[in-house]
Amino acid sequence: MSICDGTWDPSPEGLHCEKCDIERQWDEGPPYYHGTAGTSLLLTIELVPSTAWERNLRDLLTQSQWDTLRRQVYKQYNYHCGVCDASNTTMYCHEMWQYDDRTHTQKLIGLIALCRWCHHCKHLGFAGVLASRGELDYEQVIQHFQRVNHCSREVFDAHKQQAFATWRERSRHEWTLDLGAYASLIPVEQMEER
Repeated sequence: MSICDGTWDPSPEGLHCEKCDIERQWDEGPPYYHGTAGTSLLLTIELVPSTAWERNLRDLLTQSQWDTLRRQVYKQYNYHCGVCDASNTTMYCHEMWQYDDRTHTQKLIGLIALCRWCHHCKHLGFAGVLASRGELDYEQVIQHFQRVNHCSREVFDAHKQQAFATWRERSRHEWTLDLGAYASLIPVEQMEER
């Protein structure tokens, strides 16, 4: 399978990959993740800058609103992980962010259903915290990353090193939140408070 390094941009009609110039309607089934800019890895580490923690769609919605939205995402992905295609497992609704390192804007570009292990890979920093508490087997997370990407431990280590270097640099800046196509879900007054 070839993997595009573009991103899906949401619209009311569906999704669009500007790099591939591919349109995908919401009713065509899951828009399986197709890579991250600069890498051919299917499963990537996506660390949110520490200065942007707790500034996301999930925290702006009520629990009921978030539950409704995440269930829609799970259904959109036919209750399969959008990265590794796992099913019959607990799903997580992952927010996909695009970072503009020039303007320091983080833009929500989509939501994806992830299995537990892909979600831990995406949030590898938090996975490390859980592992340090004895609540997670960190080696299983690494093995899952390697299995999904068909890669060696060296590839994982290099990707992890780059992800954390990017995280450290981005954590030096305050980020402007752009919810993109999802902004209409949040009352204007609430956004102004952020």
